[in-house]
Amino acid sequence: MKLNTGSLLLGVKEYSFVEDTGTVGLDERFTGDVAVLARVEKTQKLIELQATIRVTAKLICDRCAEEIEKIIQTKYRIVYFFSEDDRGGYPVEEIVVLPSENTVIDISDDVRQFIELTIPLKVLCGDECKGLCQICGTNLNLNTCSCTDTYIDPRWEQLNKLLNQN
Repeated sequence: MKLNTGSLLLGVKEYSFVEDTGTVGLDERFTGDVAVLARVEKTQKLIELQATIRVTAKLICDRCAEEIEKIIQTKYRIVYFFSEDDRGGYPVEEIVVLPSENTVIDISDDVRQFIELTIPLKVLCGDECKGLCQICGTNLNLNTCSCTDTYIDPRWEQLNKLLNQN
């Protein structure tokens, strides 16, 4: 996913990239291709890149441990400056200063990083996921079990006796 800045004319241009997940550097959780729609605006002092990324991932639900397919979609913006002096008022995390001899911007690593950052910390197959029974391990989305809620782990039995003495 490379942009040739040397031949890029002033103004706005849109690019569309489709790359294999392995080419971008993503692991086996990700399937198919990574699709990137990039809007590039070049001025005399900078190149502003706004990108929308879309990829499919096979993740494990944190409640029921079932494998699910989830579409990961994110947006990001990076501003490339031609000179250190022209950085303006942009947030530091969105700025890159291009070396004068650099005429190609490779966005593959940025795409990989933003995809990795977009994976939710808690992956759920659905908002209504019931998870697994804590006693027998049955997936409560698929079956019911005969376990009771009054089960007390034997490791806590001595503490329970102390509580019942008072």
